[in-house]
Amino acid sequence: MTSKKVKIAICISGQTRHLNNNPKYTEDFNNILGLFDEYDYDLFGHTWSDQEDPHSEILKQFTDYRSDSQDIIWNTIIDHKEFGNSYFPVWSQYFQTKEEWFQKEEYVDMLKGKNDTNYIDFARERINGTVGQIWSAHESFLLTKNHFIPAPEHGFAPPTYAFVVKLRWDLMINYYHGREYVQTRIDRLKETLHNWSSDKMEYDPASGKRTPSCLCADDCLLAYNSTPYANDHMYIFDGGKFEKNDLLTTAPVTLLASLLLRMNGSFPSLPSAHTLWMDWILNTGFEVSAVLPNILQPNGPSGNKINKDWNI
Repeated sequence: MTSKKVKIAICISGQTRHLNNNPKYTEDFNNILGLFDEYDYDLFGHTWSDQEDPHSEILKQFTDYRSDSQDIIWNTIIDHKEFGNSYFPVWSQYFQTKEEWFQKEEYVDMLKGKNDTNYIDFARERINGTVGQIWSAHESFLLTKNHFIPAPEHGFAPPTYAFVVKLRWDLMINYYHGREYVQTRIDRLKETLHNWSSDKMEYDPASGKRTPSCLCADDCLLAYNSTPYANDHMYIFDGGKFEKNDLLTTAPVTLLASLLLRMNGSFPSLPSAHTLWMDWILNTGFEVSAVLPNILQPNGPSGNKINKDWNI
């Protein structure tokens, strides 16, 4: 008799971009899910309304899915007064201006009022670029709420999901170094997840070692006086801590504002999209270990991305 598969949640978020444009991207999507074929998973998805919904072959696999207007980010931030001070944090702290922008003629002309773009519209777009990734991911996490918490009649129970996986829509497995090499790394990823989620081997509590509550890619960079940076294609969160760390009861803007309030400096601002992830995860209360083989990369075209044009 085979044992029952461990239950997990897989949350996919961000821009769907080119997902529907080529069957290859559907194949990439399914290959990513295949990394977790040893588990019984529920899929949760979030994107923005300026993006296409995933086509039916993909969408039918989801337990819950939602698309929101990205206007929700700006409107929520400017109306947010949860911390009792209507002046801090303020919308201008949700993105960083960059010295290099002053080398762009369109930016300088905007500041001088010489073109049709006003600074508020510009700021709204930069805020979407800075916090949109994390905001969408948090919305996908919130979709798990009604499925995560055991019904009261069950009494004490382990977390509904042993762990929660955060992914993007536009990912593929990177076979640059050959399939045999990559397969060994896939096997290592699966072994690491098994040992971590079942408290075995190096994660055995009897070892006396602290067990991380979040796993990230081993493509991790540590620098003096800087937040650690890790490849943000995939993060995996412990199910018990995921439920207890207020992620399922807290709005995206609240966690971002609380991060601003805890940052150093008299008037701090949030770092750009990719470097914001680690600050956000640590502020949310997770302890991170960079032990997952870095095997994922974006697929599809990389042009016409406003974040790249402005180094966000």
